[in-house]
Amino acid sequence: MFLCVGTIEQKIGSRDIEDMEGIREKMPFTATVGAIGAASMLLPPFGVLVSKWLAIEAAVRMPIVLVLIVLGSALTAVFWIKFTGKLLTSHKTTGFIMEKLPKSIFSTLSILVTGVLIASVCIVPLFNFFVSPQFKNLKGFKIIGGYGLLEVTDGGVIGEFAYFAVFVVVAAVVFSIPFLLKRFSPERVRQPYLCGENCEIDGVVYFKAEADKNNEAVFNNYYLKDAFSEERLNKGLTVIGILLMIGLFATAAWRLLL
Repeated sequence: MFLCVGTIEQKIGSRDIEDMEGIREKMPFTATVGAIGAASMLLPPFGVLVSKWLAIEAAVRMPIVLVLIVLGSALTAVFWIKFTGKLLTSHKTTGFIMEKLPKSIFSTLSILVTGVLIASVCIVPLFNFFVSPQFKNLKGFKIIGGYGLLEVTDGGVIGEFAYFAVFVVVAAVVFSIPFLLKRFSPERVRQPYLCGENCEIDGVVYFKAEADKNNEAVFNNYYLKDAFSEERLNKGLTVIGILLMIGLFATAAWRLLL
């Protein structure tokens, strides 16, 4: 995802998420990789979802930690959904051209996205092969058989993930996509109301406004830019980030010393 954002920034000269609209038509390959990467952060059967699920179940007896994990996961989902929506939003309906990327970036993105897909599909055997055996050496813990991805007990079950049910739901969604796409034929798609007569030129949506002038349709969100601009937020957030990192390393060092 860092490589995707960096590649997009080199193309459009901005890291502002509002400037990423139309990337699907300018950089279809990068947009596709970015969308898959964002999906891996919040949708089943990708590994990040599994790890968050296990973390939530592991913290079920610690209310404060549980609340923080749930809030963090929810905010993460909001961000990635927003990012994916911007990547895939496009006014152009035809004529997408594959962008020209350096071979180093293209090959790296291809390898990484393939790895994400393979690791996600194989998450169950990978998890049980690499992680489960480690719990056998922990005093007071034992692995018990069950329906979940990993069940560890010290008087209770921690980290149960019903992978079979999740994969059944995912498979049903995947196989239903072709049938749903058939419903979205060009004849059934209607352009949004744009305060004027809609028109399309070279696959780009315009609307006629004053003096019959063609205005390109643009969809943006406004978040009180004067109060929440990148320039205004960066200074304070940078300081907060540095303090959090110092606190993180200090806590880790303190735990190691103990």
